[in-house]
Amino acid sequence: MQPSLTSDQLNATVRADAIPTRMDLSAGQRLHLPEEVLHDVEAFAESLDRSVGWCLWMAWCTAVVEAGDAASLAHEEVPEGERLATEVVMPLGTWRHVTEEAERLDRSKSWLLCRAWLAARDRMHGVHGR
Repeated sequence: MQPSLTSDQLNATVRADAIPTRMDLSAGQRLHLPEEVLHDVEAFAESLDRSVGWCLWMAWCTAVVEAGDAASLAHEEVPEGERLATEVVMPLGTWRHVTEEAERLDRSKSWLLCRAWLAARDRMHGVHGR
């Protein structure tokens, strides 16, 4: 059973639906994700006519809001296999948050965002009707 979100938490994930058009988007950041995970994110992005960055951004917002702390994402089991590089664009505030958490946990941004996707994908698929 999914934990119920407060209205503030729900609004935090809903607000992420509109990527800011101001110049607060970061330049492309290179991530290295397991092939299986990247293909899953790409298929989801294509089904919504969104970018991989948007999907990972939503996954980050959803996973961190539900978990309450990025450290709890460590339990997500990541598929073995080849890592593929992809370049994503997200709001600078999100990159700052991911970077701070990666430094605090002594992990990479790829590690965190991969686990955020794995933690949030069922919820993402349910919310976006895939």
